[in-house]
Amino acid sequence: VWFMASSLPCPTSGDLRDWGKRTGVAVCEGLDWFAAIPHSGRGVRALRRLEPGAVLVSIPKVWAIAVPSHPHVPGANTKVAEALLSSELDPQQRLALLLLHEISRCSDSPFALYCAGLPKSLSQLPFFFDDAKLELLWGTGVDSVVRGGHLASPDGVAAMSEVARRHPDLWPACSTSAIQYVAAAVASRAFDSDATEVCLLPVADMFNHYGAFPHTRMRETDSAYVLRLERHVEAGEQVFMTYGNLPNFQLFSNGAFVENDNPFDAIEVSCQEAIAAGPSDETSDERIEDLLASGVLDPGRTWLVSRSDLLPDGLATVLAVLGSPQQAYQEWVDSGRGVVDLAAEVAPGMREAVYLGVLRLVTLLRARLRGRKRSRAELEAENSGGASAELVSTIRNLRSGMLEVVAALEEQVLAAMSDDSSEEAAAERSNGSA
Repeated sequence: VWFMASSLPCPTSGDLRDWGKRTGVAVCEGLDWFAAIPHSGRGVRALRRLEPGAVLVSIPKVWAIAVPSHPHVPGANTKVAEALLSSELDPQQRLALLLLHEISRCSDSPFALYCAGLPKSLSQLPFFFDDAKLELLWGTGVDSVVRGGHLASPDGVAAMSEVARRHPDLWPACSTSAIQYVAAAVASRAFDSDATEVCLLPVADMFNHYGAFPHTRMRETDSAYVLRLERHVEAGEQVFMTYGNLPNFQLFSNGAFVENDNPFDAIEVSCQEAIAAGPSDETSDERIEDLLASGVLDPGRTWLVSRSDLLPDGLATVLAVLGSPQQAYQEWVDSGRGVVDLAAEVAPGMREAVYLGVLRLVTLLRARLRGRKRSRAELEAENSGGASAELVSTIRNLRSGMLEVVAALEEQVLAAMSDDSSEEAAAERSNGSA
């Protein structure tokens, strides 16, 4: 898009509708597709009241940008799909190079209008953060994602560059910055697909996300990708879709934004944190080995502690096994080292081990999210205003949402402990009366 910008003007809503008429893509006329949205850049607004059931966009599968279906697009270069499908790249990497190919074709591309409407820069995404900005994300999990094997990582860019260099006729422009751009575009805009694994959907990816109460969502049929209005929208109101039931750290990783009061917010707990939340004694190593042998524990595993699942079974099992009395631990071993189901009857002491383990884990998670000293750069950014201050504020909201999930976990366990104590007291009173 950095070189298309000079040859193609940014499209308008009318251009999208004209393109839709030529391709068979249904584009709703009651929407402003390039509306200016405060703090979000742009989004989609209703020009008039629209009723539930209205088709906002319907994209025939042939007009999705996807590697397997690309040879069937009118005007497409069939050699591109051949080169990509014969490579060892993963589906997202292939899609990124397909997008780069279409961008390089400029006005000759059947997707020229889509490419011209892409953001001119994606430097606000975490993939492009320097070390100082990544430091702001310490403890959130986003920093680990960005430093790890994501789509726009150095290893990923190198793999895509190698394929592009072997086909200079298909990818005449394959600089590192160009490949980083398309990788970030795919990471932040692509949809999952039953037909092609992953795809880009022109027009459909222009909606901003609101997971708690969206107006629409993408639904895949045998022949098309369709977004219908699920609730009415008034004139001037922004129209939101959902990108999925995603926690804020995933939204920030791919799009550099968070959703306030996100009902799907969550925090990841590592294997190391789960072990650290258990007691340490002469039997700890043996218990850890048994958990590893059972498959419940794995050095690379993480558990997602979310508002809808505050205590995943695997995490509860680790805490139960590490903290339970020797007899309860032996019963777990003898029963086959399975997942502990707290909803069922468990060995004496195991439930209490989980409760105490959770409370220690809560302390660890809070320390992870709050323990970092605020850097001088962060303080300066807060005071400077503008984009830097907005970034700091967004990251603060990211941490706050995670802390709320941790508080909900603590509250649930304290309530369970109180209920158990009440039941025990009632049982004692009943036995005394008898």
